[in-house]
Amino acid sequence: MLRKTPVPIPEIRGKIYLVKARNGIDVFVHYEYGRTYIKEKKYVKTHRRMIGKVCPDNPAMMWPNDNYFVFFPDEAEALVPIVDDSSRHHYIKCGSFILTSWILEDYGLKSWMQEHFGSLDGGLLLDLASYMVVDESNVAQHYPAWAWERPLHSPDMHIYSDTKVARVLKHVDRDDVSGFIHWWNRDAKKKKDIVHLSYDSTNKACQAGDIDLIEFGKAKVDLGQPIFNVTILYDIDANKPLAYEVCQGSIVDISQLKYMLEKLYGLGYRNIGIILDRGHFSKENINDMDDKGYSFVIMVKGCKNLVASLVMSVRGTFEDSEKCWNKRYSMYGTTVEQKLYADDKKNRYFHIFYSPARAAAEQASFRTDLEKCEKVLENLKRTKSAKFKINEDGGKYKYFDIEYGPRGNVVMYSPRNADIEAYIKLCGYFCIVSSNRMDALKALEIYKSRDGSEKAFSWDKTFFGNNSMRSHTEEGLRGRTFISFIALIIRCRIAKLIRDFVEADPAVRRKSCFSVPALIRELDKIVLLRTSSGKWTLECSISARQKELFKMIGMDEKMVMTKLNILAHEMERIVQISDESPVSDNEDFYSEEDEVI
Repeated sequence: MLRKTPVPIPEIRGKIYLVKARNGIDVFVHYEYGRTYIKEKKYVKTHRRMIGKVCPDNPAMMWPNDNYFVFFPDEAEALVPIVDDSSRHHYIKCGSFILTSWILEDYGLKSWMQEHFGSLDGGLLLDLASYMVVDESNVAQHYPAWAWERPLHSPDMHIYSDTKVARVLKHVDRDDVSGFIHWWNRDAKKKKDIVHLSYDSTNKACQAGDIDLIEFGKAKVDLGQPIFNVTILYDIDANKPLAYEVCQGSIVDISQLKYMLEKLYGLGYRNIGIILDRGHFSKENINDMDDKGYSFVIMVKGCKNLVASLVMSVRGTFEDSEKCWNKRYSMYGTTVEQKLYADDKKNRYFHIFYSPARAAAEQASFRTDLEKCEKVLENLKRTKSAKFKINEDGGKYKYFDIEYGPRGNVVMYSPRNADIEAYIKLCGYFCIVSSNRMDALKALEIYKSRDGSEKAFSWDKTFFGNNSMRSHTEEGLRGRTFISFIALIIRCRIAKLIRDFVEADPAVRRKSCFSVPALIRELDKIVLLRTSSGKWTLECSISARQKELFKMIGMDEKMVMTKLNILAHEMERIVQISDESPVSDNEDFYSEEDEVI
């Protein structure tokens, strides 16, 4: 934990690093205590630990944490008499804690986590999820500094070090995750109406070589590193994630859907509709959904011969019709009913769309790619290079007839005009297939609603920092993914509260605070201040904007003040206990056996 007595930042050349937090405000001090040469991978691995946080009013000073006293015992010796005068910052940010606590209690997450993991580990896991949401980070080394100035769910609001965090995360096993997923979806059998669920997947790069999940696969953004896959099931109507899976990086999206369908059926979901992107389109997946009675809306790959033939069959019949024009999405749409494949048992509904703006953009991009290919071929022809090889799918070079010389060099080339014209005719068109009868606009709206799951993945990578999992063990990786899912539940609920509030009062759209990060920053201006007498009091009254934000969850000023008074009394009790009997964190000091985060 951080100590309130500032110390000078050590001046050791090449050993001290200042790391700015994702919020762009806090700056942490890291100390490099050693290096290890990895012979197998031929690189030097540096070992660093956070030793404090830079004081905002004095850049030459920092608030030290426990690691500072481990690595710099001589410098810290003079501070021993005053180092434990308080375990908390003199001001505590309370607004976001009140919001996240309300969500956790409303969902029943707090009671379940504490009953299942115990009050200590359960409270710490909830604190970590709140840390991801509020600070937009998953760096466990920075968690103690974040917790030092905030209320916590842990017993007596005790601040645990990053090594303690690593040990707790390693104890989250598959049975814990499975138990939580079943509890979280406990009301599935009560739902009688069709619920639209979005299923999506993503991959994350990882360089840890001793994790079985990490394998080389087909990454969406290929960084040349092994990956693992994460899939998520998202309730479109309720705006909340329902379940997730972690699987090996070599498993492709199209083959994983059938196992999620089995889990869905086991959880009790019956009358549901599933929204899928083009990466899950296959005959086997469609048959699996039919067998379980699930309806679907799915995007079809543009390169499919079926889509191309359908587009050509209706091309020119609806692109100029006012009846087919959709003003909201600025595109034309029509519906064709037919079987998806020869032995299909049911008729499907193909919703074909044409966007003039999309057609122009795709044609311009296609022409630019062809020009680049032509310049490369012309250069190869002129230099007589024999090193040119077309990749497996040909790329845009497949639109050229290329003649090679005896040495493998390019001798002549010419564009395939017929193929180019066929491609251009399909620009601007796309197709959505549904199992139930509906018009083109309805199908498009349903498919567009999967934006919630897309944003959920974006939040997970961007706002939680989970594009890098910072784990060297499979247990730690699974634990972090579990906490990320809890954090995703909290953030999705905040986003839904904002959306519902804005839709109810369109006038608030003009206010800049109605986004999740801005809302959290605004609420964290509510501060409890410790006076010289040891009492905790509100620094200033609640502003009109903060009252408006709390109104989203049905809390008026009186209810917020009651919560703040309870927190003030609790902080007074906790600091008094700490002052009388300082808690030692020696058990949480770094050891070589612990995972470095």
